[in-house]
Amino acid sequence: RYYSMDRDNNYDRLEKAYQAMVNGIGEKAVSAISAIESSYQKEIFDEFEALREELIGKIKTSLNNVFDDLQLTSIGDPLVNGSFYFTKGRSKNFHYKNLSAGEKSAFDLLLDLVIKATYFNNTVYCIDEPEAHMHTALQAKLLLEMYKIISDNSQLWLSTHSIGMLKTAKELGAEYLILGQHAIKNEYPNGKFTT
Repeated sequence: RYYSMDRDNNYDRLEKAYQAMVNGIGEKAVSAISAIESSYQKEIFDEFEALREELIGKIKTSLNNVFDDLQLTSIGDPLVNGSFYFTKGRSKNFHYKNLSAGEKSAFDLLLDLVIKATYFNNTVYCIDEPEAHMHTALQAKLLLEMYKIISDNSQLWLSTHSIGMLKTAKELGAEYLILGQHAIKNEYPNGKFTT
């Protein structure tokens, strides 16, 4: 149902269902019962478990791209002590509440963007001072990561006082313009196009 009946233009999900139904591509099982038992042995209890793991994987990757010594390790048990736990340096099971203000701010932004970008792929994101509470060396990394997370159909609007973020945004903008001009030249070799 999650894959084959998606109505939000998540074509990657529909593709999985199509490939399974038409071409027999995907996990195989002798029977429906054995497929369910196999999922339970892997601790996959419902169709959203795979999505949860996919999102956590994206968040882990994004966090690792911003922080060298901070890794998301667990979200705990949402029914008992639902929180985020990290490895920070040599510390393990480092609770979210013990992160610095900058780490919390960056993690919250990345978490929100990863989840929202999954469901809203044609969106304008407006963020006020994302660099707040963050060391200047990490500000550019955070902006680059936010830029990578959102889809090509979305826009990222920021208000900032950070020279580092402004410089990175300018570099990203120049890269985008160069790519855009290249695409226009390929599509219209004589340089003629209408707007």
